[in-house]
Amino acid sequence: MIKKQTWLAALLAILFIFQASAAFAQSKAEEQYRKGMNYMEKALNEKKDSTAKKENFEAAEDAFTAVVKGKTTKDSVQAIYSQFELARIKAEGVGNKKNLTIAYEQLKQLVTRWDKAPAQLERIGFTDSEVKEIGEKMKEVKAYKAEVAVKLDRENSHKLQYKLMDFLVRMTGKIPSFSYWFAIILIAVVVKVALTPFTNAQMKSMKEMQAIQPKVKALQEKYRDNQQKLGEETMKLYKEHHINPMSGCLPLLIQMPILFYLYACIKSYEVQFANGTFFWIGSGLTHKIAIPVFGNQSQNLWLCAGNLSEADLILLVVYLISTFFSMQLNQSPSADPQQASQQKMMSYMFPLMFAFFFAGFPSAFLLYWFVFNVIQTIQTRIYMKKNA
Repeated sequence: MIKKQTWLAALLAILFIFQASAAFAQSKAEEQYRKGMNYMEKALNEKKDSTAKKENFEAAEDAFTAVVKGKTTKDSVQAIYSQFELARIKAEGVGNKKNLTIAYEQLKQLVTRWDKAPAQLERIGFTDSEVKEIGEKMKEVKAYKAEVAVKLDRENSHKLQYKLMDFLVRMTGKIPSFSYWFAIILIAVVVKVALTPFTNAQMKSMKEMQAIQPKVKALQEKYRDNQQKLGEETMKLYKEHHINPMSGCLPLLIQMPILFYLYACIKSYEVQFANGTFFWIGSGLTHKIAIPVFGNQSQNLWLCAGNLSEADLILLVVYLISTFFSMQLNQSPSADPQQASQQKMMSYMFPLMFAFFFAGFPSAFLLYWFVFNVIQTIQTRIYMKKNA
């Protein structure tokens, strides 16, 4: 009996210590938040670009960051408030502290993470009063996000990539259900047509490689115990038949800088892409089901996105299917069974890798890549039939 009482007392003591430490952490977070708000108020009242303004913003940033990164307070009401203030610092700060792009991303993540139904917030562990506080704060966050979006769009409008995208969208009247996705498809078509000579060279190389596969296999049998000699003889064979084994990589090398630039175009035009829809994107199914992006709970992959600036699951799946078929058609033939097996495995693995990598990307970007894959597949089929 005494032993049971001892265990009960120990358990109650542990529970008391846990509650006391949680209350202390909460109190500390509230103190840090108040301190940060005090510095914020001072910073906003200082003269533009003054040293005092910068110092107060930095002190506020340190205070809010301490709340957000606290082990027991990172998902508290104070942390949500602090995240909002950190976004404000990026939007309102001076010098290198001012960054509308980061502020806009932080505000988007804040809305995605915490703009939820009261029942969902209660399941997470918030009290009724906290749920009401968060609801009111989210209204403020969304209103401020709209202000930052206008400023960011105005700032980006001076960039060349923004002007290029804006020209293509305006060309068809900025129609939400047409102009935005049509601009993306138009870019994909133009880029793919421009790369046609390199694509043809790649497919020609594949065809020639296929023709000499019996000879390559014979060399592999002959020099199976001498890999250095096998490499020398294989390269000599390629040279005799005027084959460059690296020519298949050329289109990919050329595509990469184009792809990076296109992503920069889409990101700079992100605020405007929020006006664009595409068949199911922006339909009545919008935002019905959300899946948190792997490794980032503050970003959603929607079954049906609301616009072309958001991530869309259906388009991601369609893109992955197109990637699989495109890779199947563009595989180089190999006389080595092991190499052929590896190529087959990669045709399955690559789409899955892309699924994780592109899950949170804007649907406008995936739409470009999907159209590019479709054109690539059509070109390959036509070339194979013509040179059968």
